[in-house]
Amino acid sequence: MSFASIYSFYRFDRSIKGVARFIQTRETKAFLREVLRTARRRTQEIPAGANFYRARIGYDEDEGQLVGLPAASMKPPADGAREGRANPKGIGCLYMATKRQTAMAEVRPWDGSMVSVATFKTVRLLRIANLTTPRRRKRGPRMAGGYFREPSPKERERHVWEDIDRAFARPFARSDRSGDYAPTQIIAELFKANGFDGVAYRSRLGPGHNIALFDVNAAELYSCRPFEVTTSFHAGVEGLCFRFKQAGNAYWMASDNGKPAK
Repeated sequence: MSFASIYSFYRFDRSIKGVARFIQTRETKAFLREVLRTARRRTQEIPAGANFYRARIGYDEDEGQLVGLPAASMKPPADGAREGRANPKGIGCLYMATKRQTAMAEVRPWDGSMVSVATFKTVRLLRIANLTTPRRRKRGPRMAGGYFREPSPKERERHVWEDIDRAFARPFARSDRSGDYAPTQIIAELFKANGFDGVAYRSRLGPGHNIALFDVNAAELYSCRPFEVTTSFHAGVEGLCFRFKQAGNAYWMASDNGKPAK
């Protein structure tokens, strides 16, 4: 078994967006079976107590001091959520990042804006599909005698997973067409239906990578603090880069004994 072509994801993407989304074609079903089969080698476990970061634009005040937004607003609702790359509208998903800088950059702030950043801790062992691939330039198609020739199954698999990684990492504006997220949402739901707790994917806006957990209660807020965007600038092919400074006080969620968590 193997992917039919180095263009398998491209064909899947075109089919989902423009041909058939809910009643899938035979080619789409074959593609998804191969995605699931090869994803087994990309399984990663995250232990309970692992730290991740989530950001939102805005801040709060407490006795005249700047603090992060309230805990209730730092986690998405389990239902009624807006759509994202790993979830359709109405189904909650907890998006976080492995680096604080990346979490802040992912909300696309502007110079002088205030961003609240929460630290979350996982509450149980999680099994995710790591979709990230090495950052290298994609090779062009192989040619033989002037005609395209498919590479080996191993090379086809590498090309396809690089395309999947790019699709999840691609930034979308809210004004983009409805359905642009559909291909990645279907892949995410494939993992969800087969026992995965989430997906990890590359960020184009910062170091580390992003993670989307299908259960919004799989991680709990530990602390939150406000930051101010001091600079945003273009950095070539990497797009926008940002600099931040802490702008207020952090708050911590109380532990079971009523004392601040350490």
